[in-house]
Amino acid sequence: MFVVTLPASAGNNPKAFALKAKKAGADILEIRGDLTPTVKAFKSPLPLIVSPRGKGMDLIDRLKPEYVDLDTAEIADTAPRKGCSISEKLELKSFAGERPFPGAEKKKLIISYHNYDRTPSLADLMKIVQKICTATGARCPSYGSKNSSGQSVFSAAGTSCPGSKPWAIKIATKITGYEDLLIHRDLQDWMNSFCRTAKFCGSTKQIILGMGDKAHYSRITSPMRNALTYTFLDGTDAAAPGQLPLSFYKILNQQGRILPAMESTSNVRIFGIIGGDQVTHSLSPLIHNLLFQQHGVDGIYSCFPTDDFKGTMKILEKLGIAGLSVTAPFKHDAFRYANMKDSIAKSLGSANTLIYSLLPSLTPSPSSDGRGEVQTVKQSPFPHRRKGLGMREWKAWNTDVIGVERGYPFLKSAGSIAILGAGGVVPAVIEGIRRINPKALITVFARDPKKAAMELEESGVSIQPMSKVIQCVADVVICAVSQDIALPLPKHAKKSVAIDLRYGKETMFMASAAAKGFRVYDGLPMLIHQALAQFELFTGIAAESIPLPILHKMLIH
Repeated sequence: MFVVTLPASAGNNPKAFALKAKKAGADILEIRGDLTPTVKAFKSPLPLIVSPRGKGMDLIDRLKPEYVDLDTAEIADTAPRKGCSISEKLELKSFAGERPFPGAEKKKLIISYHNYDRTPSLADLMKIVQKICTATGARCPSYGSKNSSGQSVFSAAGTSCPGSKPWAIKIATKITGYEDLLIHRDLQDWMNSFCRTAKFCGSTKQIILGMGDKAHYSRITSPMRNALTYTFLDGTDAAAPGQLPLSFYKILNQQGRILPAMESTSNVRIFGIIGGDQVTHSLSPLIHNLLFQQHGVDGIYSCFPTDDFKGTMKILEKLGIAGLSVTAPFKHDAFRYANMKDSIAKSLGSANTLIYSLLPSLTPSPSSDGRGEVQTVKQSPFPHRRKGLGMREWKAWNTDVIGVERGYPFLKSAGSIAILGAGGVVPAVIEGIRRINPKALITVFARDPKKAAMELEESGVSIQPMSKVIQCVADVVICAVSQDIALPLPKHAKKSVAIDLRYGKETMFMASAAAKGFRVYDGLPMLIHQALAQFELFTGIAAESIPLPILHKMLIH
């Protein structure tokens, strides 16, 4: 079930927001005391979760929710003594003179533990879950005690009543490194076993979530693992760092096959994109997950921002990664990391696609047209825990070349092509052009011509200072500069075309080119076609079978 939190901006009209959330596909509306403490009672079209966050009885009395989410910090006085362990900080105490909140036995109780700074050890998290289960197993949560700050708090061990064990236990911690994902996975495995056999929480549900920029995998797999998935509406702020918008999940349901249909992550193949911090804004997760859904592939595609390529790769191998897209600044690292490379990757010395495959696992790809020796991995599950899978090795490809070749077919007829910028993807762009138009005159205009000449020494193209571009005439000008800055343009030829390899917004280059009469394209065609080639490598499904108009429409949306 999808939960949307009422934002502070909608606190004065919660019913209108709830109607909007329901229309968008939300199942539950959360009211948080720290965000909208003064929200008035209203007739909600969605079931309510109230998370007091220090506001206590007032919010529950007023809204009469179906669910109550209590943080361990407000259940009882949790002020830790100096030097105590994480588990010792969680004290679920009984207080004299407490009163249960109205209708406590009829509400679905969620007990939450949050750590906004880091993920504790697996042992500490297990102790926290055990304390929650044993402390709430035979008592109704009660209200009326004071913590060390003088705030009213709930005590999980109050008045005896039936059905008092929590409906769900929620653990939400910050993912500071990808080893934390392994801790979450192991905790969930343990809870699946513990909560089935524990005396007090045999039917208790689980919600285990990561927070922060490195939590994408935790969030995208949440519908498969958790009783509740927390999300937000487009145009509003996320209620927690790392949340994905509800529209993301719902777009994946265009073919009627949404992520919750998968029972668990154990037999799902894991893919993703690895790169610098910018990958958190990549459209690749949307592209690949939509393709997985359209073609019935039990796969998940996430994003893994990092500044430590090798360290992250080792952890992703333990997580059960099957394949990766690679973007800046790691394409050369990916090439060196791989055990085997295709001929295009070898010629460029860089790779944008990695597959962690069994030996032997490769067969020729029918879509390679005999060029580049592109190969595809046979379809087989890569569960995160299965013994006896045998030896694996990393294999590398570069599909950026295919992205250029198939994304901009009009390059076949271009006589002269000017490329602004010399780094990053430029060698692949040059190779892509030459595969479809070997006679084209290609000139690279660089801000540092000496450095560009060294990096592109084997490409055979002309290298010129950026300032000289205004003196040439080009049929096509391609911007490969990552910064959104003003750039000089060549003289306008008849039917000249300008391509900006960036996507997502109109850049200064695109606006300037359009004003001078160039036909303008962004980097989306290249992104889509290099991704389609990757998808074929990942799954063995031919790229030609993918409905491009539908995919393009979804990306624009």
